[in-house]
Amino acid sequence: MSDLLTSTDFYILDQNFRKIHILTQYESLMWVDKYDEPGSIEIYAPPTAEIKEVAVVGNYIQSTKSHHLMVIEKLVTTASPSDGARLIISGRSLESILDRRVIFTQTYFHTKQDSSETEGVDNLEDAVRQLLDATFIKPENEDRKVNNFIFEYTGDSEISSINLEDMVFSKGENVLNIVNTIVKSQNLGYQITLNSSNQFVFKLIKGKDRSADQTANPLVEFSPVFNNIKETKYTVDSGANYKNYIYTEGEVYKNASPKIIETGSATGIDRREYYITSDSTHKNESSNLTWDSATSQWIFKKETKTLTDSEYEDVLKEEGEKSYKSYSAKGTMESEVEPRLQFTYGDDFTIGDIVQIRDAAGNASKSRVVEFIISHSASGYEEYPTFKDIGEETESPSQTTASSGEYSDEGKMTNEQIIFSALQAMMPVGYSFWTTDSRNPAEYYGFGTWKQHSGYVLRAASSGVTANNAVKDGGEDTITPKGKNSGGSVSNHTLTAGEIPIIKFRIPHVQYYDNCAVQNISESYSAMSWEGQARQIANNGWHNMSFGNNQGHNHGFTQPTFTGTAQTNMQSYKNYYFWERIE
Repeated sequence: MSDLLTSTDFYILDQNFRKIHILTQYESLMWVDKYDEPGSIEIYAPPTAEIKEVAVVGNYIQSTKSHHLMVIEKLVTTASPSDGARLIISGRSLESILDRRVIFTQTYFHTKQDSSETEGVDNLEDAVRQLLDATFIKPENEDRKVNNFIFEYTGDSEISSINLEDMVFSKGENVLNIVNTIVKSQNLGYQITLNSSNQFVFKLIKGKDRSADQTANPLVEFSPVFNNIKETKYTVDSGANYKNYIYTEGEVYKNASPKIIETGSATGIDRREYYITSDSTHKNESSNLTWDSATSQWIFKKETKTLTDSEYEDVLKEEGEKSYKSYSAKGTMESEVEPRLQFTYGDDFTIGDIVQIRDAAGNASKSRVVEFIISHSASGYEEYPTFKDIGEETESPSQTTASSGEYSDEGKMTNEQIIFSALQAMMPVGYSFWTTDSRNPAEYYGFGTWKQHSGYVLRAASSGVTANNAVKDGGEDTITPKGKNSGGSVSNHTLTAGEIPIIKFRIPHVQYYDNCAVQNISESYSAMSWEGQARQIANNGWHNMSFGNNQGHNHGFTQPTFTGTAQTNMQSYKNYYFWERIE
């Protein structure tokens, strides 16, 4: 039995989960619980001081008719001459907190095929637990941890036995979208509820089949027999889009006629044909995600396999069956029911359950309860479920990483194929990048021929300097200064182009002896003082000059020495591997 009350009250809770206000004054209220995504709430109320004090973003709203908890996310105040002032309070259910986290690395969910596998998870439930551990419960960064968040296993063998198909999610993907995608892929639901210890409890849910096609659970039927159905609309579409016989043509292989697979059994006037030319070939190329123990990450490895005729025929059969299903006639039931007359929500059925819908003409449909709505307005109080025909659900939909959290049942491309195609489009021939990974990009991307460049920096291309014109001769890692030793033993030397004097010196006041006559040189810049340009020293007897200890005077002089030590000519740098795709 359900612990929900028959009366409907709404409470505002503060962020410590204390009831601080009971909602009694409002114009309208719409409360929506959902099966496989967050629900929502919207309240129109007078903006009194009392309600404005408690209606705070981050506070919660609780109902005695729901296990869910709503989070106040938005407040809007409006005013008009006709309607006066009003406060609009809106938000989503507690499941929306998953929207507050992203993943930091590409995440690959893979179900172990046997106990010998070291990588992967045991089932879908383990995959979700692993995701929530990494982002909410046991994250590496303690600042991301939500202390009162826990994961609860269902203990339901129907859920714990579900193996998750391989799924890939990109870096930066939102956790809410990931969870929505996973549960929708297997027609599951989930909820986050508040327990008596004020903990957020995440749990997967799976509705029970209460239709007429089973005997394990009590029947729940909305039909004229039980006087609990108001209005129905049953549609069978077998018009232009309806086909019941499919031809699937394969490739021309080894000069043989193409194989044509036929799917369907209709004959005569009832046969409605459709012809498909398959893109599949005997040469099956795929880029598979493989665990690389050297780098501790999942990488793409390109694999090529040539299918046998039998294997290729199986591929064509599968394509034909998918097309047959997509073009088949569909019967859908739209209905408005009265759920309180015979079957009570929360006791006889709940969100996610499959129930029987039958109209007065005898048309029947199995439908899943995907929403439960509580509406209170000037027109009165209502509570009712909304349904989704299970014919619209797919048994094994292809799983994608669409950012909206949606999935596709067309089965045209796998996750790996989608990502592989996207990567090739993002990295065409001519694409280049820098990395600290020394491996050839073809190893982990699985496509392309890549060339490594080294030893030079980049320069922007222009009309005079074309791209791919790698010129290394225009620069060097080091520069060696050039110069001449123009000391006392050299006369009449002229600096040549490229010679840079690296010292300028001043001759002090000295005396020297020339033919026994004392000559004076006062302290000054002389012709020997080179100032950055070629200059010739005049022939003034310099070759006869000698410095030494004459007449007791020590006029020692140290001759300058020009050296050619290599000087670094680079600013601070970090080395990277530079790769360019050339094919």
